[in-house]
Amino acid sequence: MQYAYAYQLNGSQTSGLDANAKAYINAVVAAGATVNSTQRNAINNFYKTGKSQGWYGQLKRMFLPIWGIAAPNAIGMISGSSGTFNGTVTHAAGYVQGDGSTGYFNFGSTMPNDGLTFDNGLMFALCNQAPTVISSYIGVTTGSNTQVIRAASTTLIQGRYTNNSTAVNGGLAMNGILTLASQASNLRSLRRRASSGVLSLNTSSTETASFSLSNLNCYGIARNFSGGLSEPSNGRFGSYGYSLKMSDSDTDLFTLALKNLWETCTGLTLP
Repeated sequence: MQYAYAYQLNGSQTSGLDANAKAYINAVVAAGATVNSTQRNAINNFYKTGKSQGWYGQLKRMFLPIWGIAAPNAIGMISGSSGTFNGTVTHAAGYVQGDGSTGYFNFGSTMPNDGLTFDNGLMFALCNQAPTVISSYIGVTTGSNTQVIRAASTTLIQGRYTNNSTAVNGGLAMNGILTLASQASNLRSLRRRASSGVLSLNTSSTETASFSLSNLNCYGIARNFSGGLSEPSNGRFGSYGYSLKMSDSDTDLFTLALKNLWETCTGLTLP
């Protein structure tokens, strides 16, 4: 009796996987990555966990640049479409690192086109080594309209999801999985997942009027500032992306799943 199995270019069996996990694995392998059985199972668990817990449907763009090669690192886990790396970016096993001068990642997508609004959105970045310069982890600005997670100094993390100067500042370390959620017109939540758990800063903003998010492409490892490169980082990043809003409890479920995915796939440990 013959049995049909689905094998990829590197010999990794993908039969029996979640359909989205299989599609992502197929894509990164075709782009040159090698996906071993441990990584395959971790990717599969991430998708299945997200769907069973209910937060997967909120995700719009998510990248996992752990493969050591630009092409697979640029492939989206949710959209399936690829962004582009620009300038000097190091592609290491488990993360990408900019040079703090020219390197960044262009998502090739805008937040409003993916359904995010002034009171409905979330941004995230997994940083396993904090930058040593003032820089953005993920973000975009048009005029005074800014959505960003950034190192406002070498010791101060800041989140802005605003059409003015209102920001969520300080109190959290510069690495780990950082999330900034706009859960309502007057509520911003900045959270950090570390190896030891979650710390958070919640703020009630004065933003009660609606505004339009920037219609420029979002950048990772830097910020798109009115179409130009701003605040490129020299930190190390294992993931970045954005979604529709999540509650704090759902955010914590998502970041735990992302932690497990990244640590299992890379053998590295979240700070």
